Amino acid sequence: MTSRRLTATALAIAFLLVVAAASPNLPADGKSPPVSVSVEDIDDKVQLIGRLGEPLGTITTVTGRWFSPSKVEPVKDDSLRFLVSHVNQKKLAKEIDFNIAVMHLTTKDGQNAIPNHWKDQDSLHGQAWTLQVYETGSLCVEQLKSWQDCWKEQGIPRKPLPYWCRPFVSELHGYVVKE
Repeated sequence: MTSRRLTATALAIAFLLVVAAASPNLPADGKSPPVSVSVEDIDDKVQLIGRLGEPLGTITTVTGRWFSPSKVEPVKDDSLRFLVSHVNQKKLAKEIDFNIAVMHLTTKDGQNAIPNHWKDQDSLHGQAWTLQVYETGSLCVEQLKSWQDCWKEQGIPRKPLPYWCRPFVSELHGYVVKE
């Protein structure tokens, strides 16, 4: 090999070593490991962004419609969904669905906006509502671990979790601006 080739090869190897050293160590699946954050840092140093694309607790105007999945196809969970199409008057590229169980809405005069009985809730299907809401939620780590342990013991491959078993369950709280 000529000295020119040796120099080029050495430079290429040095470059690759520098790139490898500067790159984060990613697992084989290519995903970054989760970032650990103390709950004490929430609000001061960390801002949690909800499914609506806004920081949790931010008052937001959303527009959407109620939808019953079984009206389209047979499903196991036929709970009514609220499909958000606009956030602060901006149309979303993809609608965001919220199960009726995580919607906590009142009328402007403080009455419950959602019928209590599931048979009465079906009348909401197709209705468009504008809501003034804030997004919050709850952390359900123990529930998630219990399901995963149960499936593992039974030899069941890991499945997508229902919304109520995900590690963080988003909720909307607010009132109906107009139906």
